[in-house]
Amino acid sequence: MIALLILALIVTNVAQLSLNSLGLYRMSAATAVIGAVVRGAATVAVLRYSPTFSAFLQVQLGVAVIHFAAVRWLVERQCGPLIGREPLLHRDAVLDLLRRCVPLTVYTLASAAAVNLDKTIVSGFISLESAGTYFLATTYALVPVAVLSGPINSYFAPRVAHARHAGDRLVEHRLALIFQLVLMCMVIGPSLGLMFQMADWLNLWMHDATKAARVMEVAPILLAAGALSGTGYYPTTYLIAAGDNDYLARLSLVCGVSVLVAAVIFASRDDLTGLAWSYFAFYAAGFAGLWVRMTCLPGGRPLVRVLIIAYTIPTVVVAVGYWAATRLIGTIVSDVVRLLLPMTIGSVLGMIAAAVVFYIWSRRTAVREPSFGTIQ
Repeated sequence: MIALLILALIVTNVAQLSLNSLGLYRMSAATAVIGAVVRGAATVAVLRYSPTFSAFLQVQLGVAVIHFAAVRWLVERQCGPLIGREPLLHRDAVLDLLRRCVPLTVYTLASAAAVNLDKTIVSGFISLESAGTYFLATTYALVPVAVLSGPINSYFAPRVAHARHAGDRLVEHRLALIFQLVLMCMVIGPSLGLMFQMADWLNLWMHDATKAARVMEVAPILLAAGALSGTGYYPTTYLIAAGDNDYLARLSLVCGVSVLVAAVIFASRDDLTGLAWSYFAFYAAGFAGLWVRMTCLPGGRPLVRVLIIAYTIPTVVVAVGYWAATRLIGTIVSDVVRLLLPMTIGSVLGMIAAAVVFYIWSRRTAVREPSFGTIQ
């Protein structure tokens, strides 16, 4: 059943990428988010009445199959069903694609190994209790990345690639600015809330105070790493669109091998904190390497200057809004509201600041654009 679930999720991703290839970016992103939400909601509903692993797998698989069927129907509706016995798999075309994408494949596999093999390493070297603590901390810390920034990236990444290949610098800069502004507003507020109100969140989630205390030793480090990862999608998207896949492969291999070696060393010493710091270093090194490389590519330096503004202003506004909300609200509201309201207020203020930044940039660009056209 696990194998079937993985297969269903993979073919669903292929179908959603097919929607992207047709230029239906909103439809692809919407189906991804709706499918994930429905699968999660159905799982929670089923587990309330049948809290077993078998029930978990059954509902996950059932909804995943329905999700695939729906996305596949949308693809066929947009481009028509296959006629007759037209082959589904063109072997020569697939092999040619793989040859051209070897560096990107290496980048993807190395990154996937780095962020997934830590579970295997921890399980092999550390006691079951410590491994469980690490798994819980990882799950808690990666919420902003998995739930918030992932769907945003899946929507903007193909649009950025299209603008890059079309050679439209103005559209490319506009998409970059919107992409980064939205990422910052969606990730920073929840990350601050999960970081500074960690004890309250974990008390809602876990009822074992001792285990929650152990999670709190590791989760802040992983949460900071997750925030870096969640707000750093654009350089990866830009390098892929620019075809700089060789650099991506080399960076991924170096960082991935380094962090896995470090993970083995720290896990063998039963040092969860050191393991967490090694993964923070992994994300930080990748973050810095991608941004530095982006400035070296043609047209990258002006784009980085635009993105620095999109990075700093929302961060400051969200942080100040979150801090002010926590001081004003205090203990006058219920626990859940006290947890959700500061991050919501900070994110809303960040969105307002992002709208102002985008408006000012658009006005300045509109003034400069005629002279730019004359020079060209």
